[in-house]
Amino acid sequence: MKSILVPVDGSPYAGRALDIACDLARANGAEVRLLHILLRDRDPGELLRLPAAARLATSVAAELERQNEAPPPPLSVDEIMSAPDSSGKRVADDHLTAVAEAVLKDAEEQVVARGLTCTIMPLGNGQPATGIVMAARDAKVDAIVMGCRGLSAIEAFTVGSTSQEVCRQEPCPCIMVH
Repeated sequence: MKSILVPVDGSPYAGRALDIACDLARANGAEVRLLHILLRDRDPGELLRLPAAARLATSVAAELERQNEAPPPPLSVDEIMSAPDSSGKRVADDHLTAVAEAVLKDAEEQVVARGLTCTIMPLGNGQPATGIVMAARDAKVDAIVMGCRGLSAIEAFTVGSTSQEVCRQEPCPCIMVH
């Protein structure tokens, strides 16, 4: 095993996956490759609650706070049907990029503190599962270790999850961490 891909989003699940990936990397002499897919499905309040939010520039944090406190814009029926759990609050790309950089910096520091080799992959955009699979194939990684938020049996059956979709599409070993 030469390289392990770890998608990170700042969540506790991704943090546990990073811990396991570091243990595997140490045991196998592998490199850890960090990937972040822009968090387009998160509202500003969720982004502000990430531990990495402490790294955000004051102006970015203030704008996310302002967006979080503002009433959501009216949604069309199509928008509601395409994302029924969305608050309707859209975060600007530059703010999503700032959050991504903070999340990746936190993860990189954890990997380097353990004396391991770390590479940060280019930021992903779009559907998370597709971005993870494409990054894994492009980088020819030997394994993927990723967090799984643990959907209920009914939700997992009806909509699935990002980690399940990655495991279905990717031919390399995938480890899902709760």
